[in-house]
Amino acid sequence: MPTQTLIKLNSGIFDKAKRNAAASSAVNKAAVEYARYVPEQQIESKPTGKLYKRKRGATFTRSHRASAKGQRPAIDTGKLLRSTKHKKTGPLTAEVTTVAKDKGFDYASRLENKMNRPIQNAPKDIKAAQSILNKNADAEMTKIL
Repeated sequence: MPTQTLIKLNSGIFDKAKRNAAASSAVNKAAVEYARYVPEQQIESKPTGKLYKRKRGATFTRSHRASAKGQRPAIDTGKLLRSTKHKKTGPLTAEVTTVAKDKGFDYASRLENKMNRPIQNAPKDIKAAQSILNKNADAEMTKIL
């Protein structure tokens, strides 16, 4: 009589709940990592625009080097750096936004859309976001195999 071999598939990859949990975790971790990436890129950029004098009080003046078109915004007060946030928007979705309001308007949006100072929509950033998501998805899916 021939022997039978029973193949048992215990891998978590076949469990929909485990797959969804891993995917959700990957999306969340990617959003957190990308929200750190955005201000890091602004810190690393080297502005080459005009040099302005900024008055701070009666006797103190400092200089500020603005960014040129196509460059990330130059750091002045740091408010823009602190305004990048991530948020889970669904089981498999998240968003990373940069919203810095000053005197009633969103100057992050103005910098990016009207003044050509990319904050997170440059082709390099889109590739980085995809790479970060892929890395986190690989890591989370490997855990359930």
